[in-house]
Amino acid sequence: MEKAAFKLNNYQFPKATIDFTKAEEKNEIELQFAPEGQFEKDKRLFRLHFSVRICLNNSEEPAMEVHCVAEYSFQNEIEFADIPPYFYSNSIAILFPYVRAFISNLSLQANFPPMILPTMNLSDLGEKLKAHTQAI
Repeated sequence: MEKAAFKLNNYQFPKATIDFTKAEEKNEIELQFAPEGQFEKDKRLFRLHFSVRICLNNSEEPAMEVHCVAEYSFQNEIEFADIPPYFYSNSIAILFPYVRAFISNLSLQANFPPMILPTMNLSDLGEKLKAHTQAI
């Protein structure tokens, strides 16, 4: 079986919200991730919808929510069922540095100390993405 070659074509942040009214000098950060995918076989495209929700200091209300949409293309034709398992976790790993940078810049531009997310192993999100992917 030939390996599935893919590349990141582009990404955008169509939605971002901030509410730092409850932010403190030192904040405990809780992160929640919500990945979803859409696969278009005829175009060999995969759209990753990746949402990050950041709550501060055990608050139920998010201080920041960011939604990113990334588009990946496969080099060769591929069936939905043949997308290899590593694609799901790797697509998130490729996108995450851009999301981290956006969150830091957004908080900095709001004139707050930059919210710097730690580097993280997000490989467990691959299964979640696979479960929330549909062929369209």
